[in-house]
Amino acid sequence: MLVRNSGGHSLAECVKQTDAASARQKPCISQARLKSPPRDRVSQFRYKLQEVSCLEQWQDDLPKPHRRGVVPYGEGIDAIATLASGGSDLRDGSIIAAVLNQCSSRRKSRHVAEALLSRFGSLQRIIAAPISELKSVEGVGPNEAMLLKAVHMVALRIIRSRLEDKPILSCWEQMLEYLHAALSHGSVESFKALFLDSKNRVLSDEVQTRGTVNHVPVYVREIVKRALLSGCSSVILAHSHPSGDPKPSETDISSTLMIKAALGTLEISLQDHIIVGNGRYYSLRQNGLI
Repeated sequence: MLVRNSGGHSLAECVKQTDAASARQKPCISQARLKSPPRDRVSQFRYKLQEVSCLEQWQDDLPKPHRRGVVPYGEGIDAIATLASGGSDLRDGSIIAAVLNQCSSRRKSRHVAEALLSRFGSLQRIIAAPISELKSVEGVGPNEAMLLKAVHMVALRIIRSRLEDKPILSCWEQMLEYLHAALSHGSVESFKALFLDSKNRVLSDEVQTRGTVNHVPVYVREIVKRALLSGCSSVILAHSHPSGDPKPSETDISSTLMIKAALGTLEISLQDHIIVGNGRYYSLRQNGLI
């Protein structure tokens, strides 16, 4: 018995029309499934290619599995939610993508995060990199670079706040942590000076110069000038060795003695010169070199 509706169409024709309307909403996958697989080999091969192409086209809309609470980079929204709740299980790539997601699309944030990690190797090295180096990575513009540097500045301010209004000798470990965060992740040597008051509290700290991968120029006159302007009673010098080996060179030792002599003529003492590299440090005073 052939059942027809009021328009004169059979039930089978109505079902086919309904399926066709539904297929127009998801054209790629649905249309591929409406047609039965062809019999000849060439057509079968083309049919399979069509289905594979459809799956690739829609894969971004499919739910992605999370492994043991670790959020993939591409899940920008989930990463932000996880950060809000603590975010202790996020990978470096997830954190970078969540930050970049504030000024880029989710897909772009994922690719840029991967490119940054490939170039610099870690979250610490990324945010410590100069803006010019960050912008040399494809996909990183002025906004992305400034956002990453802002994260670095916030991190340094938080660590440095532990030194405020405290004698430096009573928070020596916190000072080493601060110097490590500020200097040891750069790709070139950096030279910093901490100016202390008569109670050994930090008045200010300044990056004096930046150099190359194995050398940084030290200007004794400029350090003495900054010490006078700060009104300090003593100075702690620090610089980085990007190689990771904090052992001082002969140049490091001789330049330190020159700075000590110049400060001494103004009754400003040089408390120490600390070299940091790859989580390690070397104190010239503790090793009897000044």
